[in-house]
Amino acid sequence: MDPYKYLKIRLNPDGSLCRYGEAPLLPAAPAGEPVAVEDEQGARRIVVHSSDVPLNDATGTGLRLFVPSGSGGHDGGRLPLVVYFHGGGYVLFRAASAPFHNTCAALAAAAPAVVASVDYRLAPEHRLPAAFEDAADAVLWARPHAAAGRPVFV
Repeated sequence: MDPYKYLKIRLNPDGSLCRYGEAPLLPAAPAGEPVAVEDEQGARRIVVHSSDVPLNDATGTGLRLFVPSGSGGHDGGRLPLVVYFHGGGYVLFRAASAPFHNTCAALAAAAPAVVASVDYRLAPEHRLPAAFEDAADAVLWARPHAAAGRPVFV
């Protein structure tokens, strides 16, 4: 089986790659977007704000942060932080890909928690361990940004 056909990647004559058939990318929503949540309080909508922040300028990686509005945590303090690594086998998708953007927004609303979705470098343009190094950068970023005594979920 041709791996390029299987992964829907085209190798161009100049050595660059094109991906096709991927999920659409969604823009960040700094003004917020309503997310449906159903919990012990019933069905309701929570506004989740998202923004893109740089992670490592040298590698061009970043995070998409999701923050539910009007929630200071269960005890009025800071929210826990979830570091989220999207699917795609280190080859496909981005933090802004629709399925993962929507999943992170829903997680932020339902938990409630701040969700940092890592936009790591993809293979084959960036060979391993590039994605692992980006993951380590994200965890190192999370340490000082997490509230003292609050959990960080990776």
